This record gives sequence, C-alpha cells and structure tokens, in this order.
Amino acid sequence: EPDETFYVIDEAHHLPHITRDFSSAAATIKGTLDWIEKLLKFSQKMANAIVSQKAIGQNFKLNDAANDAAKDLRSVRDLLDQADFNYNDDDTYRFEHGIVPEQLTLKAKDISDATLDALRALNKMHDALTLDVSDGDVTAFLADPLLAESGQYINRLEQLQKLWFSYASKGDSIPHARWIKRLEYKNHHDHLLCDCPIEVGYYLKDKLWRECAGAVLCSATLSALGTFDHFAKESGLKGEEGVQYIKANSPFDYPKQATLHIPTTDKEPTDKAFSDFLADALPKYLDRTKGNLVLFASYWQMEHVAKKMRLKNWQILVQGEFSRDALLKKHKSRIDSGHGSILFGTQSLSEGLDLPGAYLENLVITKIPFAVPTSPIEEAQAEFVTSKGGNPFLSITVPDAAKKLVQSCGRLLRKETDQGKITLLDRRLVSKRYGKAMLDTLPPFKRQIDY
Repeated sequence: EPDETFYVIDEAHHLPHITRDFSSAAATIKGTLDWIEKLLKFSQKMANAIVSQKAIGQNFKLNDAANDAAKDLRSVRDLLDQADFNYNDDDTYRFEHGIVPEQLTLKAKDISDATLDALRALNKMHDALTLDVSDGDVTAFLADPLLAESGQYINRLEQLQKLWFSYASKGDSIPHARWIKRLEYKNHHDHLLCDCPIEVGYYLKDKLWRECAGAVLCSATLSALGTFDHFAKESGLKGEEGVQYIKANSPFDYPKQATLHIPTTDKEPTDKAFSDFLADALPKYLDRTKGNLVLFASYWQMEHVAKKMRLKNWQILVQGEFSRDALLKKHKSRIDSGHGSILFGTQSLSEGLDLPGAYLENLVITKIPFAVPTSPIEEAQAEFVTSKGGNPFLSITVPDAAKKLVQSCGRLLRKETDQGKITLLDRRLVSKRYGKAMLDTLPPFKRQIDY
C-alpha cells in the first residue's frame, strides 16, 4: 500500500513527462469502430460461457451501450469530415486553449456515457466468469483465454472513456491540450483524436505524494538555473510541507579534470548558414587521436555536417547508421586498438551514455538544446503560460534547455580519474541575458571563453 511504502525514484527529472504520457489518451474513429464490432461478437461468446443468468442481462446492456457509442462515433466522423478545420502541414489541428466546439462536446458526452455503461457491463461479466471458475462451474482452461481477452477490451474501454470524457469537459480546472490528426490511407481516411493534460503536478500530488509514506527523488538535473522551482512546479511538490531539496557535492574536481571552451564563431545557431559553418569549423575542435563525441540539436544538421566532412576524408560514426549498441561497440573498438574515434549523435545520446576514460576525452556541443514548440502539447503549454501573462521561452524553454545542457556536459566525466575538454559552439551562453544563468548551472569546469 502507498501509505506503507517509501519510493526511491532514479532519473526523477523524467517523472512529470512520464506521468503526462500516462495521463494522455488517444483513439481513431475507424479503428475504434472496428474493435467495437469485434467486442460485440466477443461479449456473446463470453456470455455463453458464464453459468449465471445475470450474464444475459449484462450482455444486453453491453450490446446496447456499444451500439450507441458506435452510432455516435459515426456522427463524429461525419462532423469531422465536414468541419472547416485549418490543419497544418502535418495534417494536425489543435483546439486553441483546449476548447472543443459545442457540437463535438455534446457528442463526446454521449460517447463517454455509452462507453462507461459498456465498461461497467463488461466488468460485471468478467467478475461473473471469475466467480464461476473459483466455484468450479467453469474450467480455467475454458475461462482463462476469455478473461485475458476481456481484460484487453476493458483496458480499451477505459482509455476510450477517458478520451471522450475529457472532450466532453467544459471549463477545465486543469488545462488540456486537445488535437486531431487527419490520417490518409490508400482506400480510406481516419481521424486520430488526442488529449493530454498540460500540467500533471496535481495528479502526482493527489495520487503519490499525499498517499505515500515517503519518497526520495534522485537526478543530476532536478534543478534548473540554480533552483528546484521548475521541477517542484512540474511534479506537484511546490508548497508541500516537509519537502527538502538537497544538492549533493560531486566527487569530481571539475576545474582540474575538465575545461569548458566557448570559442568565437562566425555564425549564430539561428543563422541558415550555421550547418555549413559547423562542417567547416568542427575539424578545429576534434582530435583524431582521441575519443570524440559531437552532439547535435537535429538529425538533419548532424547528417548534413557528416556528409560534408566525409568528403574531406573524416572517418565518422553517425547515430542512426547502426544500432546504438553496434555504434558504441565500433567506437570503443577503435579506441581499444589505439586509434581515435569520432562519434556524431543527437540529444538522445546526451543522456544515459557512459563512455569513461579514453572512450571520451573531447566533447563538442554544437548548440544549446532549445526545444522548438512545434508539437501540439508544447504549443498548448506555451499558449497556457502566455494566457497567464507569462513568458513561455523564459519559464519553459530556457529551464528545459539548461537541464539538457547539464546532461550533455555530463557525458564527459564518468569517473574521478577522467579528464577532457568540452567545446560549446553557441555564443548565446555569453551573449544573451539568460546565458549567464545557464552557464552558472553547469558544473564549475575551468572556463576558457574567447572574445
């Protein structure tokens, strides 16, 4: 039980995002109609296996509710086909401020109610068959496959009800991102409806922090820009009594073990010519005799630079050209054989990558890893902060980028005997007002800042 449990959560900076993913829901119209049709056939098979006569009534209830839901889903399909939504280039339309048109809200309420009725009926059938097995009236051999399949349908109905209940909600106390993605296939089209809460701190507060006996959250990046405020707000710990925030001292002697170099550059990361600049400038900051890792902000930029440098006979291992395990094995093999190695990667290699000692002595970060708010969730987050009079860049983008930058720099030193150099080819760390706070968030490496 939670009230008798102490939780220890490692890499806890992921907790808000994992919770958000868990709390989200999505479903397609045609896909749902297809599995509802299968559910109707399955429920009859399950009812036939149940000894209790009550199963007959529950099967009728399930059929009525599922047919009602299917009818309303077809109405929603027609409504979406006729709607004049301004889909973007990704065939996605996001409802501003999560507000769904009234016609869709009314249908969502009907679908939510019908789905809940179907869910209750199927749960009762599941319980009845379970009881029959325990009483010896039905063999486990016959019942187990039916119980397993009914469990899958129960899960689907729960997710479906969660989606449509949210779409039916008005005046949310908790902001949600809601959007539709149009799907085109060879012989038909479909609509994917999605829902995701923007903030999940309330969920963690109610379901975990106020229920558990205690918790310890560990991560190198729980703080951002020198404080725990950002994480505390995201995770529902802000203002909670008894919460202690501790920054443990590192065993590393950062000034002696590593140098952070910020050179002058001809181009800004926002310039269109920055990728070409990287291809020309990177050789100056690489060491062919050592273990090198270059982190890029995008796959396109990484592949563009690798292609141009390979034309000049640079041997480069590029993420995506091999599996992660194979890539790292090749990299380590080159170092073990006494040669240098150059590894190109994106943000996914900035976390959880362990290259101790000679495997990594030279780290190059091409730019501050700012996220561009292009996904519906990120757009909705920015919209919500703006609606409250805030600045989404300073309150969301900068703290997130600061945490990612710390993670990236953390690739260099893995043991107390490690040494090396970090080169950051992004002058915004010293030229922008927010840059100083980001720079001070990094470990106290020896600094070499060119002017």
